Amino acid sequence: MANRVAGDAAIYLAATMANAAIPFLLLPILTRWLGPAEFGLAALFFATTNVVMVFAGLSAHGMISVAYFRVGPDALAPQTGAAVGVAVMMGAILLLLSTFLPDSILRVTGLPPSWLWVVAVAAILQAIQMAVAAVFQTRRQPFHFAAVQLGYGVLLAALTIGLIGWSNFGWEGRALAQVAAAAVVCAVALAALTTSGGINWNVRKWRMREALSFGVPLLPHAIGGVVIANIVRLTLASVTGPETI
Repeated sequence: MANRVAGDAAIYLAATMANAAIPFLLLPILTRWLGPAEFGLAALFFATTNVVMVFAGLSAHGMISVAYFRVGPDALAPQTGAAVGVAVMMGAILLLLSTFLPDSILRVTGLPPSWLWVVAVAAILQAIQMAVAAVFQTRRQPFHFAAVQLGYGVLLAALTIGLIGWSNFGWEGRALAQVAAAAVVCAVALAALTTSGGINWNVRKWRMREALSFGVPLLPHAIGGVVIANIVRLTLASVTGPETI
């Protein structure tokens, strides 16, 4: 038992580290292909998406493992559906805000108004991806977890290189690559969960309320963590422009 736990932990750690290393390895390529301003916008898009993702997911993915260990395996599929439902519901609200309040959001993020909806979509997909990863962790399927993490990282790198290097996109190529990679990974993972019974799409309202009652109180903590990680980029962008990031 101890050996299995140690082995699973090693897989989780290796997958997370490898996924974090891929963007770092892309830095020399991106700094060569993009100028200071466009590289700053790409970094700003990434930082803004991370902040918005907190509001899109509302930490509802955390309730998946809680429900599993508190109630039992039967609670896993409906709670996963609820977490995805929260992401879709909050994502719709964020899309409306990006449509009707672009100027207010622009002053905070510094991104072009026409790209704010892309931020919202990317945030929704990342929230769903976190819910999927939580399912695989709860079901003790480290290789599935690693496939999600590495699949996203490798696909993001490949699409970034293709869109910026070969198709002559600017920072927009990095943004579109992030959305496309997350969309593909989420689609494949959700299809696999649907086939294996890992998600119930018939979401009950009380499941949604339960997910929200778990995640909303954690919102200040989640916001604090992501702001601390991205405050430098956001502050520089708002004060001096994206080229200084």
